[in-house]
Amino acid sequence: MSETYQCPDGRTILLSFNEEDLSVEASNQGGETIGRYQFELIGPDGEEIDAMDDTSWAVWLKLAHSDLHDVWHHQGITERVMSLVAEETRVSPHDPSPS
Repeated sequence: MSETYQCPDGRTILLSFNEEDLSVEASNQGGETIGRYQFELIGPDGEEIDAMDDTSWAVWLKLAHSDLHDVWHHQGITERVMSLVAEETRVSPHDPSPS
């Protein structure tokens, strides 16, 4: 799944989501990779779970790794990536704070 994202400063990027490995690649209009994001599914105990396992209990998304070139910071890219993955997987982002 791919989506075009318009940055607040006017630049446009392409976000490509790979559902199989829960990763997103961000690239500029020239096709150059400007960032990568890797997500994990975690269970109620906070431990990573395999997406192929029985997930009948509540799970959350966790951003395990991100790498965005400095010139692209403060453009809302990471926030849009989080929303995109949550929407596509129908899994909420993990809130590590206790309830």
